[in-house]
Amino acid sequence: MHQRFSRMRSGWATLAVGALIASLLAVSATTATAVTDAPDERARVNVCVGEALDDWGFTDVSDDHIFHDAINCLAHFGVTIGSGDGSTFSPEDPVERWQMMLFLTRALVPTGINLRPARAQNFTDLGHLNDEARDAIDLLVTNGIATATSGRTFDPFANVDRAEMALLLVRLLEASGDVVEFASNGDILLDANGDGSQSEPDDYFQDARDLVPAATDQAISAAYELGITTGADPTPAVGTAQPGLDLFYRPRSSVTRGQMAAFILRTLGHTMARPRGLSAQYDGTEIRVSLRDDDFEPIDRAPIDAFFIETEDANRAFTSRGVCDEVQFVDGAYLCEIDSSDLETDNDGEVSLTVPETILDGIDTTVWVWTGRDGDVVDRRTDLFRLDVPASAQTRGATQTKISTRFTGSKARFGTTVSVTVQLQDAQGRNVSVGTDGERPAEWEFFEEVLEETTVDGQAVSPETLVERTRARTLRSDSNGRVTFSLSVPDPVRVASRTKTFSLVETTNAPSTVVVDGNLKETSGRTGGEVYYLEFSDAPPVLANAVVTVTFPNPYINVFSSGSVRNVAVVSVHDEYGEAISAAEVSLSSDQGSASSITTQTFTVGRDGVHRFSYNYSGSGGVVETLTATVDPDGDGTANQLTATNDRPLTGHMFWAGLADRDSGGAKYTILFGDVDRNEIIVDANATADSGNWPGANTEPRVIEYDDNDRLDALGQQLRAGSAGVDAFERALAEFLAKTPTDDTGTGACLEWANFNRARDTAEIELFNTGCPGT
Repeated sequence: MHQRFSRMRSGWATLAVGALIASLLAVSATTATAVTDAPDERARVNVCVGEALDDWGFTDVSDDHIFHDAINCLAHFGVTIGSGDGSTFSPEDPVERWQMMLFLTRALVPTGINLRPARAQNFTDLGHLNDEARDAIDLLVTNGIATATSGRTFDPFANVDRAEMALLLVRLLEASGDVVEFASNGDILLDANGDGSQSEPDDYFQDARDLVPAATDQAISAAYELGITTGADPTPAVGTAQPGLDLFYRPRSSVTRGQMAAFILRTLGHTMARPRGLSAQYDGTEIRVSLRDDDFEPIDRAPIDAFFIETEDANRAFTSRGVCDEVQFVDGAYLCEIDSSDLETDNDGEVSLTVPETILDGIDTTVWVWTGRDGDVVDRRTDLFRLDVPASAQTRGATQTKISTRFTGSKARFGTTVSVTVQLQDAQGRNVSVGTDGERPAEWEFFEEVLEETTVDGQAVSPETLVERTRARTLRSDSNGRVTFSLSVPDPVRVASRTKTFSLVETTNAPSTVVVDGNLKETSGRTGGEVYYLEFSDAPPVLANAVVTVTFPNPYINVFSSGSVRNVAVVSVHDEYGEAISAAEVSLSSDQGSASSITTQTFTVGRDGVHRFSYNYSGSGGVVETLTATVDPDGDGTANQLTATNDRPLTGHMFWAGLADRDSGGAKYTILFGDVDRNEIIVDANATADSGNWPGANTEPRVIEYDDNDRLDALGQQLRAGSAGVDAFERALAEFLAKTPTDDTGTGACLEWANFNRARDTAEIELFNTGCPGT
């Protein structure tokens, strides 16, 4: 049985995640806003949550004091007992060295950091200091965290300046053994994210570099990268005119007691320190729950139940008896009940919960967490921790990298420049600004090669000849999660074509999944990794290699009754360089016979290489119409000069969707398309595969409509009735509708339904991403 803690905060403990605690951000009266970079190794945990925000009643710390939260949080962890008789804190007083030793030693208690036993230092200048202070000095000097001023003195009553503060805190983290490492050559290596990838601090304050020894300067830089300090105030010069960060550090300024509180608490965020009782926080990628007893010791094997609602509806979360009402569960099998399926805290008293889709979709969300015994149910007596997560707190990590270009040709001309964009995205294909950890930029190793065909007796052979290779360099995503670079090959005069390749290999915080858009080609390349390439040439375009597409403004149209439906097919004809072939003549034919009014009349494309065919369809729903283009690229009257290839099929497919049957008969059907604005989903109601020729005769598009009167289930979670259930269903659906179906597996999701009727009867509709046809 797991341990219990004797005191929990009564009522609902509340944390507003998005409203960052000002006292943990400020280290001086001036807000530092202009920086050239951001800390790379910030702690993802804030130790000042839950009971740690209780007010300890210091009479000289007002509610609006910039360090109000930090000072009270410091008291919660037992680091301070106040000043004088304990009723005040003296936040503006400087911190003396002996006081700092006491603060740091007390801060070790909730962290679980074990230092080597103290050896008596026998300093001669400790005067009237009590035993606790003397022991603290001996402990920290023994462990190399603090240093003496001479062999016999410590200078305990000297003020701690900002340079010494950085040294002390970085050395304290080095003692924890995980976050900071001092290399044998004196360099400081950081790994605050626990991914095993160490890095040296790459930012610095110029005033610190000018005023303090190199080792201290490096500790200050490490404190910045770790998010312990944000600098003091902006420098007059910015950008390239200001070496290092656009900030002063003021290394020789004394540290006040209020500033000290903020410094220490940011440091504790890199340790296992957590407040007493139950607490939860959202760190941008996951909900982290902690459970500690009165001595800050972890409570393991405690079941944690959680449920949520959109914040604007939070007043409807409970009935008048305190019983759960319009909420949804996060994990576990039963809503608002402790059961065997609930996740349990680990040996560190922690557990990470599934993030509700509302948070991922940037919707203000309120989450409640609680613990108890098996079978306990939420009522008005239950101690709940309330976590409010505003939309601004969402920092989705990247799950894929999209490589794209607006270039429309299959090859480019020598001397032209083709711009390529690398964009971080989430699973729904939405752009995100940070890498996989939800916090830092992503990095890739990048190099380019120029290749030329090798010929023997006039025939091209493999491998190609390497003409040029650039030195590998690191690409780093910007604040928008994006990197842009250009491809170009100068005209080599005597060579008709060359191929420009580039390799993009994820190194730090970059997703391994890559989606290639546009006309870049991909191959498992010469270097063992994925290589992308584009051909450059000055050869005249070959009309037989023209690029032809047949597309539609909408991929599907519903056909529920007899009569005709209007549609438009768009045919475009361009050469290999992406330039319009304005003389081309095109016609279309349909495989639906008289049901389609498409005729074989020939038209000349416009100057943009495009012709739009308007026509009527009078056939039934549940049909895929295939339109085939006949193209005379030079318009000389010789029809059908172009032949279909895998890269140029000369066809387009229009999905005419019919109404689905009342029941799916217990079968699951692949999702093809959908429109959440119209509350409709298009499925393939024929589960028979098309044997690699998709879409084909076995593809049968059918429409399922849903509304707030239906019983909806998404990915195994039964959703509550009403508009909130529809919203949750659509959030789960969005990931799959963002994909374009390319084969019998569709978008990777499927539906099962019963009692479907276009009227407001109650249908039962279930969304799955497992067990679907073709998977």
